[in-house]
Amino acid sequence: MQIGQAQAPGKIAEPVPLAEISPVKQALYQPLVEARLAELGEQSLPEPETTKIKDPDEPTPEDKQAFLRAVLGDKPYTKTYQLFNNGLDVTLMDRSTKETEKLYEALRQHSEAEKLSDDDWDMWKIRYCLASTLRKVRFKGATVKEFDTPTDLKGRALEIMEFSKTVYLTLVATNKIFEQQVQLMTERAHDSDFWVTGGKGLQ
Repeated sequence: MQIGQAQAPGKIAEPVPLAEISPVKQALYQPLVEARLAELGEQSLPEPETTKIKDPDEPTPEDKQAFLRAVLGDKPYTKTYQLFNNGLDVTLMDRSTKETEKLYEALRQHSEAEKLSDDDWDMWKIRYCLASTLRKVRFKGATVKEFDTPTDLKGRALEIMEFSKTVYLTLVATNKIFEQQVQLMTERAHDSDFWVTGGKGLQ
């Protein structure tokens, strides 16, 4: 462009629909758009639809009811998981305080006897936790294996490890979910909203 020559006006960018903007930017721009539309006397834009993804570890209303019944009856909380399209049922029972203390004492003795590394300690903790909560494994139309409260956690862990690799890993994963649910429901004891379903308190 030569001196004194007017610069050609630049092309005005086309407006971008709000729906095509990232959710983060939508959260920033939406109030401004709403305010501008209100000034112009136009109807506000509808709120963007959001889909809540259910956390698989989140206790169901039935879980909460069963947990409350166990707490109010001073009994251990028990839950049965139906896995592989009801091909495998697994029943787990929460530990008492004394059973938890025995678990860590047994783990300490095991660690001292075999000089467990940190990784091995974590692995055996998972096995001991499963050994202490597992009460029943039922294969559809076939075997039912029941477990009482163990006195030898290491022996019980080794017994459970006799299952196939797939079943064993499924038991470990299921017990992890079970323990997380119990911990969550215990931590939310003071949260009245947590124990309300459909506008009503759990009975």
